[in-house]
Amino acid sequence: MKLSIQQDSATEVAWFRDPADTWFGAEVIRLPRWSEQLLSPLDLEVADIRIAFLDHLPDVDADCPSPPWLCLLPAFSEQEPRVVVEAALEAWRRSPSFRAPGPSPEAYLVAGYQALCPPHPPCAPGPGMRDSLMEFLRDRSGVLGRLGRESDDSVNRLVRLFWRTPDDFADEILRARIRDAGGRGSLQLVEFLEAAEIAPETPEHAILARERDALLARLSTLAYFTQPSDYDRAAALALDWRDRYLRAYRLHYRTVMAAAHEMVLDTATAARALPELEALNLTGSPVGADAALRLRRALERLGCLPEGIDEQSAQTAGIVLGQMPPDLAEARLAAAAVLAALEVHARRRARPGRAHSRS
Repeated sequence: MKLSIQQDSATEVAWFRDPADTWFGAEVIRLPRWSEQLLSPLDLEVADIRIAFLDHLPDVDADCPSPPWLCLLPAFSEQEPRVVVEAALEAWRRSPSFRAPGPSPEAYLVAGYQALCPPHPPCAPGPGMRDSLMEFLRDRSGVLGRLGRESDDSVNRLVRLFWRTPDDFADEILRARIRDAGGRGSLQLVEFLEAAEIAPETPEHAILARERDALLARLSTLAYFTQPSDYDRAAALALDWRDRYLRAYRLHYRTVMAAAHEMVLDTATAARALPELEALNLTGSPVGADAALRLRRALERLGCLPEGIDEQSAQTAGIVLGQMPPDLAEARLAAAAVLAALEVHARRRARPGRAHSRS
């Protein structure tokens, strides 16, 4: 399938569409010859690859690094679209930001446009669909506002870059409409529930988990407009759920902190021995170096746990309700390995006849 290309000369970005109808952007640079400037990191929110048109290409054996997303072309090839398109497609396939085939830009625009309709029936897509959607987005902040100010080709790329599916894009627009309607508090409550992860293997919290899932099903962004009465009832229940969740979370967090303090005490001998192990590893065949690093990092993370929970957040320091942090087990195992490594060094010293050199 032949690729299409359009260029926005104001921003020096060329827009391409691959055979799977995925749009990607190429930053365009024109220089006399190779320059370290070509290796500067790409702004992946703007472009996926970089095309450099050079008056003089580097020699084949020249030591010029070529990242996978960089495409070097002779300046005259800018007048040969087929050459540019083929080179851009090759760089796109190598690019870390390559996006596999997915929904078309049109599917995103239809979903976004129809998100403007509730509580009314879905709007029929038509010729003015894109203009209506962009008008809604233009004066907003963040990514949505950026869409409203970009060219059509840039929008075709950005919707796939920032939203996994058209439904995700529509949900973002519905959230913007809820904020416009004064529902910011409702969104914050829903975000709390979404972040309130509960370990599935804890039966004592099973009721909380089931209630959370049921409430989230009733508190969708679409339900805010189409089922306002039920949404309000669910929001009231969610406030009570949040209070009960926080009570359970405080108890669990206290258990975690007690276990963390106990672990620091239990591994104190191994922690104090870390400098000795590191010194021994410098003079003989290293052993236990990985365990020493693991112990140090696990204890650092445990030591950084706040003494109390963040009452405004569903989680504090990533602690999941009903689940002990993996650093507890990691510290215990690493400490045992550190002490075992010291035993190895002690046995080596007890056998002076054998030489041990660093490998």
